[in-house]
Amino acid sequence: MPECHDLMTMLVCSPALTRVARELGSEEKLESLGKTILESLIEIALPIGYLRLHSIRAGMNLRFMGLTYSRWIDTRSFQADTGKLIEAVKNHSQKQNLASDVLEKAIADLQSAKYDPREICVGTDLVEALSIGLRGALGSKRARDVKGC
Repeated sequence: MPECHDLMTMLVCSPALTRVARELGSEEKLESLGKTILESLIEIALPIGYLRLHSIRAGMNLRFMGLTYSRWIDTRSFQADTGKLIEAVKNHSQKQNLASDVLEKAIADLQSAKYDPREICVGTDLVEALSIGLRGALGSKRARDVKGC
């Protein structure tokens, strides 16, 4: 396994994820994903990871702690909406004056750089996405039963 960004990412990328998903999720829903649960989680977490990286590099000081993930992750389709993510982060950071198209381009540019996704993803984002998935696309748990970080 390649190096990971943080301990939580390392745990999510381990066989423990499959065990948790089988215990808390719906086997039928998990099989209908068409890819592994880890691939789905990484796909969802990459845009916010790239936005975090861009914020650090550009000195933007965007705020991510306390962000409401359900504003940009669809519980039914288990997909991230990058446009909604950008708006949620701008609002949460109280930086509505930032140009969304510039942030979208920055994310796209970082995606084309082909970084190792496990280095870009933050464990908190992966766990929050898993929590949302277990309340919809991956299972039928209640929010209080599968809280994120």
